[in-house]
Amino acid sequence: MEFIGEDGVTLKEMWDPDPIAYMSINPPKMPNMFLMFGPNSAPASASIVHTFEGAASYIIKCIQKIQQEYLKSMVCK
Repeated sequence: MEFIGEDGVTLKEMWDPDPIAYMSINPPKMPNMFLMFGPNSAPASASIVHTFEGAASYIIKCIQKIQQEYLKSMVCK
């Protein structure tokens, strides 16, 4: 599956050569795209449940903001 973001850039292009995402959740230039297990999110020696809980909490807050403020999209810059 190909993901196309702002300015027609694909996720594959954004992640070449190294994948990045704000807090391992929001890839740059990808509106309304939230990842639960993004790049560099895996804990080295802890529970993945804690990582998922933090990501879910952040994603819920973003979606609430989008809904409450009638935003069309949200993208980290």
